[in-house]
Amino acid sequence: MKSEALRKLFAFGLVGGGASLLHIAVAVAMDWFFILSIFVVNLVGFLTAFLWSYLGHYHWTFRSSKSHRQAVPRFALTALAGYVVNNGVLLACTLTTGRVSVWFVVLAVGISAGVVYLALSVWALGERSS
Repeated sequence: MKSEALRKLFAFGLVGGGASLLHIAVAVAMDWFFILSIFVVNLVGFLTAFLWSYLGHYHWTFRSSKSHRQAVPRFALTALAGYVVNNGVLLACTLTTGRVSVWFVVLAVGISAGVVYLALSVWALGERSS
């Protein structure tokens, strides 16, 4: 693997890991302090982590030369696709087990990360896209 590809994976891991930890921390805190649907706390966690993730991936992970005008909508669509995957995993976990657990959010965030990396690198922020 090329050194630039390794750098991108490392940066994605740090930025995405930080965003994921922020997402999870907000969801856990909201679950702890408020009586809300697991899907509501997951949404608030997702929205909180969105800005961190965009700025980190745009400037550091992919070092994108795209304008923010082009990159933000693409990033938002990619993040939304990741969020749909995330909620699909969350729904599958709750329906399969018959339980509601904030730990399902942790699993869902992890699974959706791979989908998001691919979409960001080949379309939203990567230089191979137009």
